[in-house]
Amino acid sequence: MAPDHQLTVEGDRMVLVLDRPRPCVASTIVGGGIGTVRTWLNLEVPLSYDRVDPVAHLKERADDLEGPIVATMTAAAVDRWVEGRQGLAWVVATVGVSVPLAAAGSWEPHHGPGTINIAAVLDAPLDDAGLVNAVQTLTEAKAQAIADAGLLATNRDGVATGTATDSVLVAAAPIRSRPDAIDPSLWDGPSSFAGPATRVGHDLAMATHTAITAGVARWLADHPSTGTR
Repeated sequence: MAPDHQLTVEGDRMVLVLDRPRPCVASTIVGGGIGTVRTWLNLEVPLSYDRVDPVAHLKERADDLEGPIVATMTAAAVDRWVEGRQGLAWVVATVGVSVPLAAAGSWEPHHGPGTINIAAVLDAPLDDAGLVNAVQTLTEAKAQAIADAGLLATNRDGVATGTATDSVLVAAAPIRSRPDAIDPSLWDGPSSFAGPATRVGHDLAMATHTAITAGVARWLADHPSTGTR
């Protein structure tokens, strides 16, 4: 993993500046979709946050940052961030599970606060399909970590899979790059695959599982009333 990424936490802002602009996919309200990212902003807001213009708010707070920008919000303490590293993957996250949910559980328009925000940086080039596949792999690993912790859902019997407002960013290596871990004779360009049977998908899953396991453990230590099995 390149040492040139810069992660800082100052007050209510967690800012990750990547070594260079990278292809990405994000589920965020600012910079979301498939595009390019240089800077990820994870903004801490209070549980009582009631602004009706979160996009404008995020853009205001990101005004001094280098673009392209992907930005999101959390009520979790950004100075309590966690990470996981393995091979081609580096994952950083903030974990708040005030209201842990099962994705296929009872539905309400507003389940309450709770956010797991994840940024993953991969030293492997992926095309658009590969980026989407990486989101799938990361999400499965997140859910696995939550299940391993026995974190109970509030909207059905059994373990949770996340919260109602989780966000994800996956940034891949520029397409012109070939990972050192790949045999040059087998290299034919960016991959469309990032499932757990691939090297990059496996590394991403392991790094995500490490980060979310640490984040959930920290949350449970700070909030012992949270339900577990």
